[in-house]
Amino acid sequence: MKDKVAEIIVILGIGLNEIIITMELNGVTINSIEWSPEEDKIYLHIFDDDLDLEIDFDDVSDSNQEIIFSRLSQITYNWVGGVSSFLFWVTEYLSLFCLAM
Repeated sequence: MKDKVAEIIVILGIGLNEIIITMELNGVTINSIEWSPEEDKIYLHIFDDDLDLEIDFDDVSDSNQEIIFSRLSQITYNWVGGVSSFLFWVTEYLSLFCLAM
């Protein structure tokens, strides 16, 4: 599961290893998710005033790991769909522009 979540972090982070996100999980708000390739760890960050609480993804229950993966997958699906629609629109516009010339 950790490897799948790490891949999604890199996709959504557009090459960066951390994404800023607001995600409710069991009444706790997660503010960012970070993948550390050097440690092969994923950290969930909870920001509270000047405090940064770090939770190791491996210490989270399997059911909560599934929830995190599912939510990130949904975001990725919607993001990729939006980019595809945009690229289709640009291609159509350029085709029409070229025909007009």
